Amino acid sequence: MKLKADIKYKKIEELVKNMSKKWSVKVGLLATKGGSEEVGENLDYAGLGAIQEFGADIKITQKMAAYLAITAKELGLPKLQKQSDGYVHIPARSFLRMPLTRKNALLKKLQKKMNVGSQEEILWYFGKTGDMQTLAVMLGASAKELIIEAFETGGWGTWAPNSPYTIAAKGSNNPLQDTGALWQKIDYEVKEK
Repeated sequence: MKLKADIKYKKIEELVKNMSKKWSVKVGLLATKGGSEEVGENLDYAGLGAIQEFGADIKITQKMAAYLAITAKELGLPKLQKQSDGYVHIPARSFLRMPLTRKNALLKKLQKKMNVGSQEEILWYFGKTGDMQTLAVMLGASAKELIIEAFETGGWGTWAPNSPYTIAAKGSNNPLQDTGALWQKIDYEVKEK
């Protein structure tokens, strides 16, 4: 039975490969859909997304140190050490790669979106109609939904928790969920090649 499932998955991959000969699908923080909007000094949503996706050690500047010290005092947190030469560590919280590479997650999302019970039905429909544009649009929409699910579930419980400072500052321990601005910029785009 497992061999049969692997063969079906390869057929889906072949279908997507054929689709990609004529159509391209981009998913994420797209410049054309708000990913290039500024979110801070020298930082746009795509840059913020990269920091969250891969993690980063950000050098604390004098300006940041003053802000962090004042905020820590207001929140009743201990004074931060090495304010001018320290770093703030942002752990990696993959909201793009992880949801899209989870085993069969995108395929299951596509099945649900098409309201079909099996991969064969997907293969049959797109094989019969040859409608690769619709496949591209449905893949983009399914990928976007998976990414948003990652935000809603904290990466299905895999993301590192917020630091005590972050929890105190924003009032919750939901990683990557504060204003919702980052996940609201997630979108997809389908273009003919």
